[in-house]
Amino acid sequence: MMKPRGTLWMVTRSLPVHQNGGMERVAFDTVSGLARRGWKIDLVTTKLANDPGFPEGVRVYALDARPGRYSGAFTRGLVSWSAARSAPPDAILSISSGANPIVARHREVPAVFQCHGCAWNEMTTKLANLDPRAILRLDAYLRVDRRMMPAYDTIVAVGPAVVGYLHARPYRFLDTSRIIEIPNGIDTDACERAARIDRTVTRAKLGVPPDGRLLFIACRLTPGKGVRTILEAYADMKKKGLVVAIAGSGREERVLHRIVRRRRLAGVRFLGAVDHDTVLETMCASDLVVQAGTGSEGLPLVILEALSTGCPVLVSRRYSLPPFERDDAIFTVDPTDRRAIAAALDRGSRLGAPLADVARAARRQFSLDTMIDRYEGVLEEVIAGGKKKSARR
Repeated sequence: MMKPRGTLWMVTRSLPVHQNGGMERVAFDTVSGLARRGWKIDLVTTKLANDPGFPEGVRVYALDARPGRYSGAFTRGLVSWSAARSAPPDAILSISSGANPIVARHREVPAVFQCHGCAWNEMTTKLANLDPRAILRLDAYLRVDRRMMPAYDTIVAVGPAVVGYLHARPYRFLDTSRIIEIPNGIDTDACERAARIDRTVTRAKLGVPPDGRLLFIACRLTPGKGVRTILEAYADMKKKGLVVAIAGSGREERVLHRIVRRRRLAGVRFLGAVDHDTVLETMCASDLVVQAGTGSEGLPLVILEALSTGCPVLVSRRYSLPPFERDDAIFTVDPTDRRAIAAALDRGSRLGAPLADVARAARRQFSLDTMIDRYEGVLEEVIAGGKKKSARR
């Protein structure tokens, strides 16, 4: 039997069974990876309709609160839950600000904040997308960050963009020595399994001619993801045999369908909200994966997965990626420049995917094992530091 490494309380408002976003997948992978290493984890989340599928060592507590959202019911339930525990854990790991209510009440317990973004960045992005509620929320959210983030021993930024957010002027109140970067990891075994599927079969299902090329977009279909501009750029190209597959759903879906009809884009395939295996299978069959949103993001998993399948990527200049040894497989572009996007779509899709050496390099750098190694190091350090502080008292 594996010797327990330590006990953790982990809190996240949402998991992949709530909604399949990047934060949710990273939360699930972090919990699962630590549990497999022998950590005993009590995970608290919002109401669940399905089993999250965690491995042994994870006890899940689903509070009677609105699924996937922060709410007063979630805060009250979390405080009551922690008060009913017979003993505190070795550490608390908060996914975003989920654990704030119990960190405020258990200052003696070492705490780590997994940061996927910040209030300032999120609200300014919403403002850019003409969401008027953002201005009302911004001040309140910043007040919470200012009060609670300094209470954490370590803040883990999931990518270089998040490090930048936390060093910006609105977050000058943070002790920057407590901020470290641990880039998101991905399931490289799943990428390898998908790469073994015959890509010609997938391409044929999508109507890609034998001598054609396949562009793939996988994201929420919202204005900030830039899919509208990508489609307009694709329409300008007028290339025969160039197919665009779009996986995802969202409030801009109808607009995108109208563009396809108006511009008579027969080469566009809307796949809808597909499962993760289908996303990976489509990546492996693609010549270029496109992520060109107009806002900034933490570290999109789609980009890391595409590289791990050997597919080149076209990304927005507003994203920040970790240094990668095969940066010739990464094409960057201004997400508002249709002409530049069209040129990059053409150039990137001719690189010759799948690229085996790109896949090998990405799997080494972005594996889940690499990410979990780093989290274990952080947790062990803050726990040791907490014990030292207790001994001094």
